[in-house]
This record gives sequence, C-alpha cells and structure tokens, in this order.
Amino acid sequence: MLDADPATARGRLRGIFGAGAGSADSPYVRNYRRLGYDDADVSNGHSDRLIDDILAWGDEAAVAARLAAHLAAGAGHVLVHPFAVDLPAAVDLPAAVDQLERLAPLLTDS
Repeated sequence: MLDADPATARGRLRGIFGAGAGSADSPYVRNYRRLGYDDADVSNGHSDRLIDDILAWGDEAAVAARLAAHLAAGAGHVLVHPFAVDLPAAVDLPAAVDQLERLAPLLTDS
C-alpha cells in the first residue's frame, strides 16, 4: 500500500508504473485512448486522472474501497497486483504477499 498523500502516492506510482507504459503507439496507450483518455493523460508520466483511475493507492481500507467500487460498477473481476519489494522497481514497500494478507479480510464477505 502506498502513502495516502496524493502527490507522494502519484509520484511513486509514476516512477513504478511509468516505465512499463510504453510509447505513444503501445497497446497500453492505444487502450487508454480507446477508453477516453487524451494526449495530455498519456504523456509526461500520465495525468493525475489516469493514475487515479487505473491504480489504487492509500491504506488497505482505501484500496479495498476502490476494488469494491469497481465490482459495484459491474466488473466481473478485478486484478490486484501490489507493487512490492519482491516485485520489480519497488524497493521500499512490503512484500506482495504481506500486502495481500492485510487486504484480504477487507475484501471477503463475512
């Protein structure tokens, strides 16, 4: 989970996510444009709007709420892929399994 401060979280996400976003003609960018994002959204590290729409950040409760919102809006499933110390480019975050372990109770039905 990432810092709940918007500027800090978005900056970290840009650093992690931006490297894999690809060039202007990448499949990712073409998909973002198909979804309604424009040149300003997909250039220069991505707009705040794009970052906020596709990546959840904050504490476990904030991330769980974002995932629940996707499901409530009709998503059949939601991919949870934490940025973590045991995954590339995230050297100072908890291990992925630790993040998922803390998130899981917030996502399961009682």
